[in-house]
Amino acid sequence: MQFTRRTGLLAVTSMLLPSGKVWGNDFGASKGFPFGWPAKNERGGQPMPWQDESLNVGNFSGGIETFWPSSTVKAFNAPSPLVQGEPLPDRLSLRIKELQRKAGKPAVLVIRKGQISYENYEFGRNESMRFLGKSMVKTVLSLLTGIALDKGIIKSLDDTVGKYAPRTLEKSALSEITLQNALNMSGGANICIPNHCAAPRDDIEKWQWASSGHPVNRLRRTNVDRVLAQWNHGLKYPQGTRYEYNPVDPSLIGLVLREATGQSLSNFASDVLWRPMGAERDGAWLTDSLGREDVDGGFLATLRDWGRLGLLVANGGRVGQRQVVTESYILKCRETAGVFEYLAPGKIDGKLLRAGYKNFFHLPAESEHWLKFQGAEGQTILADRKSGTVLVVLSASNQEGYNGTYESIFAEIVNLG
Repeated sequence: MQFTRRTGLLAVTSMLLPSGKVWGNDFGASKGFPFGWPAKNERGGQPMPWQDESLNVGNFSGGIETFWPSSTVKAFNAPSPLVQGEPLPDRLSLRIKELQRKAGKPAVLVIRKGQISYENYEFGRNESMRFLGKSMVKTVLSLLTGIALDKGIIKSLDDTVGKYAPRTLEKSALSEITLQNALNMSGGANICIPNHCAAPRDDIEKWQWASSGHPVNRLRRTNVDRVLAQWNHGLKYPQGTRYEYNPVDPSLIGLVLREATGQSLSNFASDVLWRPMGAERDGAWLTDSLGREDVDGGFLATLRDWGRLGLLVANGGRVGQRQVVTESYILKCRETAGVFEYLAPGKIDGKLLRAGYKNFFHLPAESEHWLKFQGAEGQTILADRKSGTVLVVLSASNQEGYNGTYESIFAEIVNLG
């Protein structure tokens, strides 16, 4: 099978299911898993690439890289080992495989005791493809922040973002937000996103049009830093007092890391995370028109390399004998006592599954040992620090993504011992 830019289709040589049938929504199978921009709407606007579910399998497994600018996160020529281990019990394997086919989950990986217990690709996908993790990139950004803190590149999370980007944020109302509050989605910027507030166009008009392009002029002249520098919407609540998911806070952290390190996020990630972690293949980072990385939802990696990120967290920041990010930083991502109590599981109004949030990690209520990467359309990594178990779900659909199905499966896996 091969990609072709001209047609935007991925040729497939076999049917989706052995029986030849598909489950309800076929997730683009009947069209050959196309990728590209959705059709323009009746007003001439260009919907985003993930707003047509029939394109998600193709777009999310590398297709988006053919039409959206990106930079490379370089791997090393000696990946950390991920070998086959004891397989999951048949009942669990069958449950996961049915979930994949029925609910649009092209790639799933389970790591137990440092080894692969389940790895399966559906919808014509394979192990060489890079998968878009959507907002799981925010957790990658968190790990980079922890590393920068460990190395003294960032002095303190209590510093303001303006300290590290004084020229860009000189006249911005965002300059006084601290790194810690930005990491906690608690900066207070006057913006809200769909499904998180009653103003569905708020983030479109304040953020998407400027950072991802106006619907009639997608990707041209986009400039994330300009949006931050010219932010004229102010703050709507005191920072550090309330969680509200938004694209501004992670973009501030991305700006800080670029300014503090003096290099692109892709190069920094290659040097301090991707290679030390032992990534098997290059990653890709979607960018604006000036090459600045999209830290709101634009990172792609293979299934196994997403698994290595989860394993890094499950093992307290360590890969083999190498400490990539300090364990103390990983531990602090679950600490919600004192001034952070408002972020604890069960404390955030409306948060799915009563989860908490800290340092761009979702905090499952099911166990104090679990940490979660989470992205739109059901992207998820669950990591259990007690057992070292990891579940990666790379998804093309929200189906079964946020109703506790993943957590239920993960609990069964962890309880295998």
